[in-house]
Amino acid sequence: MELQNKKPSLTELTEVLKKMPQAEVIMTHSFGGGVYVRERFAPADTLIVGKRHRHETMSILVKGVLGVYNELGEVTVKHEAPKTWVTPAGSKRMTYSFTDTILITVHPTEETDLEKIETEFIISEKEYIECQNNKLIAIGV
Repeated sequence: MELQNKKPSLTELTEVLKKMPQAEVIMTHSFGGGVYVRERFAPADTLIVGKRHRHETMSILVKGVLGVYNELGEVTVKHEAPKTWVTPAGSKRMTYSFTDTILITVHPTEETDLEKIETEFIISEKEYIECQNNKLIAIGV
């Protein structure tokens, strides 16, 4: 893929980043009260492209400074802990840890099997495009 002549999508960028040295990102998982809570520790200078979620996600930055970028690679916001926000359903984001960061995401579910949670909450790029195409057809565009 030639990156010099065009701005890559986050999906394309993900494929390039997978080939680079990977940072040690520590994930912990907690369950209770009808929610799944994922805590992510990322060291400073870490770039992470997230997966596309089917539903809104509550995000809580409890430590550090985190830049959040949209699908066009444009910074949308720079958060400094403590900070809570909602990530809309269907969005794909990239984050950059300016400092060591701890980010918590909260998902409503009774499920405790991580593979089943992934299936329940993550939408593939192909499925997302198909959903977008169906919406366009449904409204006659």
